[in-house]
Amino acid sequence: MVNALNSGSVGLTNKAMEMEGVKLEKKQNSSEVSNKEESKVEKLKKSIESGDYKLDMEKTAKALVEF
Repeated sequence: MVNALNSGSVGLTNKAMEMEGVKLEKKQNSSEVSNKEESKVEKLKKSIESGDYKLDMEKTAKALVEF
């Protein structure tokens, strides 16, 4: 929200500044999650490429049946 005074100045209300802070915080948290996910994906890629990734066939089959 914008608060206009008779003097011609414009300022943000406390609520608007609070909302802007929440939006910034969500954006930062989203970025952190994205970075963590990218790191996890990179680790999986390297593990698969090197042949170290082991697939648990029984666990995978159970997950498919439950789906």
